[in-house]
Amino acid sequence: MGSTLCFKREVFDKVKFKDISIREDYNFNKDCIKNGYKLYSTSKYNHLVFKHADINKHTFKSNIDLLLSRCTEIKSNIKYNDCLDIINKS
Repeated sequence: MGSTLCFKREVFDKVKFKDISIREDYNFNKDCIKNGYKLYSTSKYNHLVFKHADINKHTFKSNIDLLLSRCTEIKSNIKYNDCLDIINKS
């Protein structure tokens, strides 16, 4: 689906994404755990996904119509920094 991960900058200072083009998030999460970080996830029913209106700007070319048919839009035009503000306050 090409979901967005949110984490504090200090995590990225220690853990880097591998130079691969598949399962980047899986390997990043695995490396975070190896480095002592805890991962938190909501259920598939409480998941936030940022998608650009132009699907050609995504590295993962998902079927946008199928994706939208399985989702409920809560808010449009959310800014990515709003997500980071919430993370940094916790």
